[in-house]
Amino acid sequence: MRACIALLTTVSLLLAVPAAGAAGFIPSYTAHYSLSRGAFTLAESKFTLQREADGKLRYHSEAEPRGLARLFFSDNSISETSVFRLHDGRIQALSYQFVHHNGDKADRRSVRFDWENDTAVSRKDGKTRHLKVPPGTVDQMVLQLAVMRDLADGRDEMSYKLVSDNELKTYHFAVKGRERVHTSAGTFYTLRVERTRDPDKTTVFWCAPKLDYLPVKMLQQKKGGAAIRLELESIQGLPAS
Repeated sequence: MRACIALLTTVSLLLAVPAAGAAGFIPSYTAHYSLSRGAFTLAESKFTLQREADGKLRYHSEAEPRGLARLFFSDNSISETSVFRLHDGRIQALSYQFVHHNGDKADRRSVRFDWENDTAVSRKDGKTRHLKVPPGTVDQMVLQLAVMRDLADGRDEMSYKLVSDNELKTYHFAVKGRERVHTSAGTFYTLRVERTRDPDKTTVFWCAPKLDYLPVKMLQQKKGGAAIRLELESIQGLPAS
């Protein structure tokens, strides 16, 4: 399950909510993905974007073991939730929560932003850290939205400040080509996007303009390790009208 957890953490960084239009509209949707390593399917995950009654948006993911992994990790589950809003036409992260249930144990991480003071409170492994953050800083899930909005705006290179693991980090991405990708959900024309300046591993994801730049496939591989893949299985709510 460790490989599954590592990939799901990366997936939360890369799986995108749809790009908002000029009026700031972001459509609700639900996407199902499979996670595999080598020839084995490890888990299935569901990502749901919903608009709350107060106008905020809630992006939630759930993942559970699948296939042979279910025999060994049936009591494991991972969930992530990010709440954000559109402020002056820009994405503003408000809170993030990660929970990994492993039997009777639970690994919890969270981030809460205070934009009146440009600070964030990050908690991991029972430790709390107060961080000074620049405007536009995001959490692990809202990063997705920022990347996809920039792709929709035609940008080829992007960088973002991110609160993760009680630290303020910088992530860099670049469009490296255009490819046709076959998935269980269909065949899509995509932009091939890579995370750059990461010498420890290769991370590539393929985003479909037809689905508002939703990733339909992802691959991650550490040096000397087996490739871990994510593939779209079904989608409801996209493309938005």
